[in-house]
Amino acid sequence: MRTLDCGSMWPFKPKPQPPPRVPAKPTPEMHEEARRNPDGWVYVFDGTFSPNEAVPPERIIGAWKVDAAGKLTDEYKANPNYRGSAI
Repeated sequence: MRTLDCGSMWPFKPKPQPPPRVPAKPTPEMHEEARRNPDGWVYVFDGTFSPNEAVPPERIIGAWKVDAAGKLTDEYKANPNYRGSAI
């Protein structure tokens, strides 16, 4: 008689989340936003939000750093709490 080792199956491990998406290169809209926000950050959202609408933290994919001249730098920070769109 064979036995099944259930100890390695329980507790179930959560399904790994896909890594946050990083745009291949910043869009023209991101560059325009950077010009309006020197020494700040340009955030990348998953979805469409109005200027007065709160963005849930788990819908922020990440952010690009903006230098003092209002230009995007190569520094990008992914949001480790990004969970993707709700279906």
